[in-house]
Amino acid sequence: MQKWHKLGYAALAGAVLLGGAMVLPTMAANGPGSALAFPYWTISTSSSTQIRITDTSNGPKTEVDDGPFSVCVRFNWICKGEGSGATRFCNELDEHYCLTHHETLTFNVADHLSFGGSTPLCGTDGEGFLVAFAETPDGVPVSFNSLIGSAHITNADGSSDAYNAIPFVSPYAPGALLPTTDGVGGGGLRFGVLAGSAFGITAGGLPCTPIGPACFDSGDYETPPKVLQSDFQAVDPGISTDLILITLDVVSGDINTQTHVDLVWWNEEEDAFSTSRNIWCYERIPLSTIGSGRFTSSGLGTATGSLRAKTPVGGKSILGAIRETAPGLSGIRPMYATGFNPTVYFPE
Repeated sequence: MQKWHKLGYAALAGAVLLGGAMVLPTMAANGPGSALAFPYWTISTSSSTQIRITDTSNGPKTEVDDGPFSVCVRFNWICKGEGSGATRFCNELDEHYCLTHHETLTFNVADHLSFGGSTPLCGTDGEGFLVAFAETPDGVPVSFNSLIGSAHITNADGSSDAYNAIPFVSPYAPGALLPTTDGVGGGGLRFGVLAGSAFGITAGGLPCTPIGPACFDSGDYETPPKVLQSDFQAVDPGISTDLILITLDVVSGDINTQTHVDLVWWNEEEDAFSTSRNIWCYERIPLSTIGSGRFTSSGLGTATGSLRAKTPVGGKSILGAIRETAPGLSGIRPMYATGFNPTVYFPE
């Protein structure tokens, strides 16, 4: 009976939050968006990745030089920070494609990023993250909440992983243009309204309905999170878990400062452990390499646990995924997101 009351209270609290959702920024969850984030791809010698992006709209088609299309998509392939020290360079490659309604773009990442067998993008690591967003044929970001995507990864042992991209909706009317200059001398695009944030709604901490430039602090896309949650499996010989973290608070293809991430995790008995980590744009972190052995089954004390990753107050926004491997098991899944924070993303 006690558990029933506890569940009933939680459901009631959830209903209250849901009822107030109009005053809280939210992510698109599993719905289509105008921008998609893929937290992990790899083109290493032992793995390959296929990316798919679909336009779920019903059109209409528009004629351009190379045929009919409904929307174009910019691809920003981004690597982890190179070098050492407090600032590091995050390499990037841009690509641009157009597609028509209900079409799915499908391609092997290595075909696009290995440059005919030469050193692949992101060097010997050959891995990073992808941001894809709707734009016009002239390269102007546009509100087009009809994009979905997925990644499909084949590993050296023949196992495979797949996950859905993380979508971000635009609060603007369909087809609305979202251009401003980046302000860093690179000639790229800054996703924001006037001096506002690239992503998210920040006017007094509350949402602001964008009407032209009148909503000064409203972003072109909804806000990324700064708190991530997931369960995980403990690591042992032959069993591994990787924490994948990315931040959209970056100038891709340029120097970036570090993102500080605090990690707290619990075993099945609710015993808590903690550590911290700095990342530059992207990082895939084997749990076996951090936490002073507290991610192993013996150090954790149980076979599974729960994990929270967050940035400090005023810190950057983060996205993440969990990658687990074991005999007969391989899987990647994006982490659950809470706690929103404005961010700025500059694709150069």
